[in-house]
Amino acid sequence: MKEKTAALVLGLALIFGLAGCGVPAGDKTASAEEGTVGLANPVQDSTKEEIRQLDGVVMEEPEGASDVRYSRITTEPVIDQMQFTYDGDDCCYRIAKTDELQDISGMYYEWESEPVMITSDFGYEIRTSIEGAGVCQWYADGHSYSVSVTENATKEKLETLFMLLYGNAGVLV
Repeated sequence: MKEKTAALVLGLALIFGLAGCGVPAGDKTASAEEGTVGLANPVQDSTKEEIRQLDGVVMEEPEGASDVRYSRITTEPVIDQMQFTYDGDDCCYRIAKTDELQDISGMYYEWESEPVMITSDFGYEIRTSIEGAGVCQWYADGHSYSVSVTENATKEKLETLFMLLYGNAGVLV
């Protein structure tokens, strides 16, 4: 019986001793975040010159745009991104090298309807959501393209953005 009691006391002493190793007594600054593993943020600030040099992609801001910011999303595939304000709306324009049209917009909404495919000399599709978000996507030169807005999206607004961006984008060969 003495052996069982001694083993129990020793076991409890070890448990309580180890439990005290996490945060020193009186240390109120330690948090759970210190013990977590951080993941690298794939979004990196960039410039249009760096995007052109690293990815061979030409991204020019549309006439009338303000607050233009460039970044690269270093996933597979790499997504080049330009965020800007146009006519009071926050817009996001993305380009990625792909084998076919892929949704690279990052817009995760329940869309009101199937994509409206517009065809003329070039094809693009437009989707809008009940929440007011919208995206226009197209494929050209081995790249997927998208331009999106999170509020006040209309087919006309997305067509205007498409027309402004389509002529200002390209891929260096």
